[in-house]
Amino acid sequence: MTSIPYDPTLVLGNIVDKHRIEALLRQAEIQKPLDLAADKMRNLKRQVYKLKMVYQSMLSLVGPDITKLKSLQQQIQTSKRAFATAAVQYATVSLKVQDELYKYATSQDQNKIGSQVESPLDYTQCFPEAHPISFDTIKFDVQYFQNESNKESTLSIATSVSGFVSQSVQTESAGTSREMAASTHASMSTATSQHDLDGTIVIVAHCTHKNALLIDPFVIDPLKAVSAWNMTFSEDMLRTDPSSMLTAALTPILPNQKKLTLLSGCSLSSSFVGFVHILKEESSDSSQKAATVAKSVKDSLSAEFEEATLEGAFGVSSSVTTTAKALLSKSHLNNHASLICRGIIPSMTSKTMTTSVMTMQPGPKEITENLEQMNGKSDPSNDTMDGQIGAAKKGQQFLSLTTSHIEGAVTSLGKVQDAKNQVFDTESMFIAFDDYVKKASVGDAGVPTNFYIKAVSKADVAKCYIRKYYSDGLRYGESSKMAQYGSD
Repeated sequence: MTSIPYDPTLVLGNIVDKHRIEALLRQAEIQKPLDLAADKMRNLKRQVYKLKMVYQSMLSLVGPDITKLKSLQQQIQTSKRAFATAAVQYATVSLKVQDELYKYATSQDQNKIGSQVESPLDYTQCFPEAHPISFDTIKFDVQYFQNESNKESTLSIATSVSGFVSQSVQTESAGTSREMAASTHASMSTATSQHDLDGTIVIVAHCTHKNALLIDPFVIDPLKAVSAWNMTFSEDMLRTDPSSMLTAALTPILPNQKKLTLLSGCSLSSSFVGFVHILKEESSDSSQKAATVAKSVKDSLSAEFEEATLEGAFGVSSSVTTTAKALLSKSHLNNHASLICRGIIPSMTSKTMTTSVMTMQPGPKEITENLEQMNGKSDPSNDTMDGQIGAAKKGQQFLSLTTSHIEGAVTSLGKVQDAKNQVFDTESMFIAFDDYVKKASVGDAGVPTNFYIKAVSKADVAKCYIRKYYSDGLRYGESSKMAQYGSD
């Protein structure tokens, strides 16, 4: 189905150019093959689904012996092939019709803005009225598709290696035993998250309405009628003197004679052609690595004296912590909505859709503070003997803190930005269509699809003028002069 051809310059009660009505008829003729191809495709598709339902219901009746349904299966396959052929034909005809419509539209004058002679109707005495002389019908086709996916993957590797090496070095005065220990904690994590939302809806509807608009009574204003005639047919002007009026009123009306064409009524229809496509893509790829190396070197000194043996220990501890993090977070929103309504304006309601861009938690500042705390850079007392003893006591605390840091190195993702976007999504289109159907049921609106034309000849204009301004006879004199100027 296509949208109803419409020309906004065609106004009820006004003088109309019959060529504009012929142009609408020509557009409808061009669209006819496309409408027929669409109807054929939909009918075959409905037939395929119907035959499938019949087949399923027959299975319960014939039992396990499905050979009895072989011919039905063949007909279903034949219907599927016919439907596929009709779909290809529809696509071919659609391209051809669009090209023909474009060529024809470019050959015609524009119809967005127009100028016309003022209507000869006396609008103080005649009004458009709705008469239920037609019928209500609706024909619509809806295609809806939505695909939403969420994909997440995480890879985490954690390693912990501890090594111990001891060696002794003999000096002249004392023996030295050096013990070295190293502990390494490392963690690597990669996380991938992708959320996609893809939705498309196409709604095409066509309604006819039972109420037709008719101008009743059809009352012509004589002065406006004479002015409209003379402006439309300047080569055959109508004068207001008694002789010219009488001659025009008595002239026989011939089929091919010049006439004013007035749009006195019309039956109404409406159409709804809506399309919405929305694509939302959000993805986050994060890669994080953390490593901590703790080194401890302890030297034991021994010296022999006569009275006692003094044994002391001192050591140097150091730690190096590194962390590397990478995050790529993307948010993409694409929304395209198109709505062409003829005869009815439905309400369009936008919806809020939230998109998010992710960030890592904790941030660089918190990570730097953790590194300083772990490495003990803020504690210069480690250079003294007491500090070394204290450092030994903090060994277990150090390992605990290291482990805690490694576990927290796989940073959680937080939302750095939430954007609330007003979009026209598939729900908006359904709401608009519901409103369209409600207004179409009332039947107070629509565009003309069947025109009622009233032809007014030169004789009709003259008779109308005589009835009002020469009501006492076509005599010359003061009253005749007043009548020629349109004064009672």
